[in-house]
This record gives sequence, C-alpha cells and structure tokens, in this order.
Amino acid sequence: MTLRYRGSYNRGVDLGFHLGGEMTLRYRGSYNRNRGVTWGVAYKIIRKEDQEAALEHLEVREKQYDMKAYLDFFTEPTATMPAISNVLLYIASADKKLNKNYLGPASFEEIADQIVHAEGPSGPNRDYLFKLETALIQIGCEDEHVNDLADEVRRIVLKRGTAHLMKTGIH
Repeated sequence: MTLRYRGSYNRGVDLGFHLGGEMTLRYRGSYNRNRGVTWGVAYKIIRKEDQEAALEHLEVREKQYDMKAYLDFFTEPTATMPAISNVLLYIASADKKLNKNYLGPASFEEIADQIVHAEGPSGPNRDYLFKLETALIQIGCEDEHVNDLADEVRRIVLKRGTAHLMKTGIH
C-alpha cells in the first residue's frame, strides 16, 4: 500500500510507502517526534508488479526529498503498538544544500505568495494546497496552518483579480 499525505510545514513527514493492509494512519515515529501528529490515508496495492511500479514512480516523483526514514504508524491516538512498522517516508528537510526546493525561512504571507505563483510538475501549488485542505478535512483532520494558508492564498488571488488562476479551493 502507499501512504500518501502532506502534513503542515512543521510536521517533517511528507510521504510514505508501505506494502500491506489498508487503513487511515497517524504518524508517531522517532523522526521529529516533538512536532505533533501528521495524518494520512493508506491505499492497499495487492499485485507485486503494481507495488514495484508504485515504488518506482515514487522514487522519481519524490526525488527532490533529501531524506528517507523508516517509521512506525499508528491507527489510534492512544495505541501503543504500531499498525504497521517500517514504513518508508520521503522527507524534505530545511537543509538548503541538500534540499534544492527549500526556499528558506519566510513569513506566513511570503509562503502564501510563493504558493500563489509556484508551479511544479503536477500543476500549480495553490491547487495542491486546496486539495490538501479538502483531503485533510475529509479524514477528520483540522490543520489550522493548512486552513489558514489556504484562506490566505484565496485572499491574495481574489485581491489581485486573478481568481481565474484557481481551479479549486473557493468556498
């Protein structure tokens, strides 16, 4: 199964991959333990060739991440035993030498402005942010930073009269 999610900027964990069961998972591993909880959704991939293809795709798509870690995942906030162990996570650090995509420290407003104008291989960052916000809400996760950032991006886009830039995210 792949575990796909994006946490907020201070969560440290960005994307994980594992072969196994299907469930919603909560990060509680040793990497950046004091940074809180990161939520995600897991998708089961049954066929071995599909598992290999998924991992190959992720290795290309997530190549900009400069760290990987194997962590435990939990399905309940109070669980003491992980639901899945040794989940591979791709992690983007704040090391500008190793992480070419890290823009450096920025104010909340600067981050929002960067998102308004940035675009990657998968499309505009603002659309990704809006989809992240929706996905987190759908799994019952209220991430104040993500919600506030999405609201600020909407405000910037609407203020500049560039609402045509948003394919999603106006509510």
